[in-house]
Amino acid sequence: MNFHLDHLIDLQKSGLSDETIALAEIHTVTPPRQIDKKLGFNMPGLTSMYEIPYPSCDGFSRFRGFYDGDKDGAKYLQRKGTGNHLYITPLAASILSDPTKPLYFTEGEKKALKACQEGLPCVAVGGLWNWKIKDGGLIPDFDKIELKHRTVYIVPDNDWRLPNKHGYKKNLEQAVHNLAKALRDRGAVVKIIILPDGPEKGLDDYLCSHTSNDLFFLEEEKLHKTEPQIKKKDVREKQEQPTQAEILLGIASDIILFHDQYKEAFCFIDNTVYLLKSTTVKDMLSYKYYKEIGKAPNSDALTQAINTLKGKANFECPEISLHNRIALHDNSIWYDNCDGSAIKITANEWQLTKNIPILFRRYSHQEKQIVPVKGGDPWHVFNFLNVDKEHQLLVLVYIISCFIPDIPHPIFHPHGAQGSGKTTFCRVCKSLIDPSQLETLIMQRDYAQLIQAIAHHHFVPFDNLSDLPGWASDILSIACTGGGLSKRQLYTDEDDVVLSVRRCIGINAINLLISRADLMDRAILLHLERINPSTRRDETEFWADFKQEKAVILGGIFDVLAAAMAIYPTIKLKQLPRMADFARWGYAIGESLQTGGGDDFLKAYGDNISRQNEEVIQGNTLIMSILKEMNEKPLWEGTIKSTYNRLREITEPDKNDPSFPKTERKLRAHLERARTTLMQQGIYFSIGERTAQGIPITFERRHLPENIKSSTSSTFGAQKQAENVDNVHNEANELDFVSFGKSGDSIEGIIS
Repeated sequence: MNFHLDHLIDLQKSGLSDETIALAEIHTVTPPRQIDKKLGFNMPGLTSMYEIPYPSCDGFSRFRGFYDGDKDGAKYLQRKGTGNHLYITPLAASILSDPTKPLYFTEGEKKALKACQEGLPCVAVGGLWNWKIKDGGLIPDFDKIELKHRTVYIVPDNDWRLPNKHGYKKNLEQAVHNLAKALRDRGAVVKIIILPDGPEKGLDDYLCSHTSNDLFFLEEEKLHKTEPQIKKKDVREKQEQPTQAEILLGIASDIILFHDQYKEAFCFIDNTVYLLKSTTVKDMLSYKYYKEIGKAPNSDALTQAINTLKGKANFECPEISLHNRIALHDNSIWYDNCDGSAIKITANEWQLTKNIPILFRRYSHQEKQIVPVKGGDPWHVFNFLNVDKEHQLLVLVYIISCFIPDIPHPIFHPHGAQGSGKTTFCRVCKSLIDPSQLETLIMQRDYAQLIQAIAHHHFVPFDNLSDLPGWASDILSIACTGGGLSKRQLYTDEDDVVLSVRRCIGINAINLLISRADLMDRAILLHLERINPSTRRDETEFWADFKQEKAVILGGIFDVLAAAMAIYPTIKLKQLPRMADFARWGYAIGESLQTGGGDDFLKAYGDNISRQNEEVIQGNTLIMSILKEMNEKPLWEGTIKSTYNRLREITEPDKNDPSFPKTERKLRAHLERARTTLMQQGIYFSIGERTAQGIPITFERRHLPENIKSSTSSTFGAQKQAENVDNVHNEANELDFVSFGKSGDSIEGIIS
């Protein structure tokens, strides 16, 4: 754990183990300049802080602040305007819907985590008054908890009934009793546990020196019953009337319900798919209830109705696979315009339609697509992209291929010096393929957040990267070709959601970032040259021109795609590269763009593959050492240990070099990742079973394999073109804009 020492000491004072801290994802905010950015304001004297993410509140966190020795300030901080929330520990999250399980409430995240660590499912409020909204009711996070008939223990600090520094005690005492009443109003059986006087102030302090069982022997606060007495006649009459939840279920009786491939419950209303637990569905039901009854339903009734509908969707209704922006259905490609209409593309034809089957799930960031124009020209996209004519066919084929669902797409990697058009390249492609309020994305440094970002976009352009960690490289490799990515289910520590996605992914950077062979094998590399600064133009003018031509470009893309769909079934390539489906579709798209364009595409793609192989070799110390050793040898035999020692002698790798295994035990895994690249150089290896001398390994030099020599009339493989990439610092967010001429014309401007 990368913690500031003061932060770790503070957490350990509450008795939190390293495992608990890691599970809670608590971390030091680094670098220090991120503090003001995280908070949204400047706190004088604040020198460091750690972040406590709230797992049940997407994006919300609280922060523990530390100050200069002579400064003082608020101990706990949060971003302004984010409101009060419940901190729900993993153990508590797993039982929220089961009222037979008791639940503990305390003040402060560390106390709740300590209770969770000791086996007590605990929820925390930020302060003794932080459970209420302005009108005195419970904050919305309580809606996640089934309180009716549940036993709830409130465990405040041991000074809640003592006078404060001003001599008053009523405020905190009232806060605890009001919380107890609000919970009882929801049907809970509430008990207040009184911690003993002394230095063990909070629940965490108490549990550091006592067992969880000791809590049950402590004194409980006597609570007064405030509920009015209900006569038997009133009860009988009330039972004869439908409950609010029953009325809500009646209102929802005509809604189409289903669940998706991940067992999430959805409904289909007015030609649009909605997640059943979404705020939008709750708002619609509440409004319809108000129109029918004349008053708003209470939150308990709404929660009960939604939970019932979710159960019905999952257990009684069909499973329908949902897609993001693009889907294949009934031999047609469907493109979601996110406005209640879609483009239906078939062989040699496409049309705009509002008669859409249940296909698409939408996210809040997605924007409507412009209405395309038939008979357009997709080559006009190069009026806005800084791509030399030699690479335009490959780039355009890739862009059009992004409208084809259910095939692996290469990672597109534009790179080049500052001012070469990388960011605008991604923004233009995003606008054409998958319009969004998020025109580009930053690379998430968290596994779950990166998976979520990929799942929520069809075209995923990561902008201005400075590095690509190995774990992120693995995720991108899976996400572009298709595979399962596991994401922890909200409110539970047991269930995982496995997302199976195939996404179109772009990464741009100053330097070439891809170094691992498995990801490079799935990539298209595009080096962009810096454009003459004298041709820069106004940003507003640039995007106004693009908006004017966008419908023509998009219509041309759909024209070509429809033509390619007619050609595709007839395409039979003699040999295929790694991304075989992309190559076959690319040939069909190339033929639809121009006569002989299929072969031209294969030649351009083959040249790119050749460059990939060279880049992998140059960036991999292990591969370079093997090639050097096998330079004049037809055969090399040894053991894993002797081979590892010999390769270290050849290269003397840097201890921080990720491309060379740190120990002989890791050599095998590194070799497996390099197998394809070595085969493409005519070198094969085999590893035998362990013997008394060790694990045998044999390297053999053969001729270059046929499957990388040719495909149709094109040759896969070409000499790597010499390329000088300036090693300059990555300064993000500097945008220059440009006007380009039509395809074949001279460049008139610059984009960044």
